Amino acid sequence: MARMTNQEVIKKFMGNATATSHTGNLVSENGKLINYSTVLAQWILINPEAPYSEQRYKLFINETKYSVTTSKIQTWIRYEAGAYEALNDIPRGTHDLKRYALTNA
Repeated sequence: MARMTNQEVIKKFMGNATATSHTGNLVSENGKLINYSTVLAQWILINPEAPYSEQRYKLFINETKYSVTTSKIQTWIRYEAGAYEALNDIPRGTHDLKRYALTNA
């Protein structure tokens, strides 16, 4: 798997593809975009009965501020995303946004 820029990894994530940044710190896999050990964005199944996948899944973006670099990545995610649900106050090291997303949905 080729190492990519953070922006390239984010684009791959939007298409639900696996990718890793050239530093190895930003990873797209299994519908999650992970920076170090914290999920910054995740596609979550919200309506399994919907006829089309774009209606079944919703994108949730962790907008909690951790660092300058993470804030840049979050800005790029929002730029690529279009429609999404924002989540805040997510603890560093969170591996899954589902429990935070379902309380917001």
